[in-house]
Amino acid sequence: MANAGHILIVDDEPVIARLHARAVAACGFEARIAGNGDEALDCVRRMAPVLMLTDLNMAGLDGMALGAELVRLQLKTFPVVLITADDHLSVIQRGLEVGMDDFFLKGMRFANLTALINSWLGLPFVGQPRHIRARALATLERISPIGPAITRLRAPATILRERAEATIKDLLMDSKPDFGRTAVDCVRFIGVIDGVLATLSRSNALAQLRAAALMAEIVRALDLTWQADALATLGRLDALATDATFLHAQDSLVFRLED
Repeated sequence: MANAGHILIVDDEPVIARLHARAVAACGFEARIAGNGDEALDCVRRMAPVLMLTDLNMAGLDGMALGAELVRLQLKTFPVVLITADDHLSVIQRGLEVGMDDFFLKGMRFANLTALINSWLGLPFVGQPRHIRARALATLERISPIGPAITRLRAPATILRERAEATIKDLLMDSKPDFGRTAVDCVRFIGVIDGVLATLSRSNALAQLRAAALMAEIVRALDLTWQADALATLGRLDALATDATFLHAQDSLVFRLED
């Protein structure tokens, strides 16, 4: 039985749309198909999906224009993944600017698409957190990664995740025994994780775009009695990004201030 909600596939090639619909079904969700960007907007107005997969090149409103319109019309309440055959960095840069949250390359394995869908729908976010998007764009202005961008973006982030998790574990060992019992502690905890990932990926914008998913993976992997509270706090990441407590923890990498 499909999960609650549906995933909207936007593509003017019926064969490709049906192929992506198979990936959606494999994840346990209902797939709905729109043949172009204008049709997709009508679908969203009637009922918002939990995720959108959109082709880049379509007649009329293409993928980039569709993303921009969703933002302009304040209809973007779900993650949007751009699917394209163009593996150039400019696609990621432009996509991030217009509101895309992630990117997938046509021709990649079926399992890669199902993993992407499951990853986004397992996160407490409706899109790429704003400060992470801005951080990645700022990095791309300074440093351009070499090689096919989307292929590199979809590569496993195992090393980054392991290094970040080990760092967090070390910091937790140095924190006070009762750390994590308050809401402020949870804010500091999420701020430190964000800061650690930002530090470890300072010159790698593609790795930075994995930060939101990695934060959730790290919280779930740690043996915390207050894990549920930490995940709930993570879900407020956009609001926290301007919070003084979060910003201090992000910058200092200190879980708890001394009394």
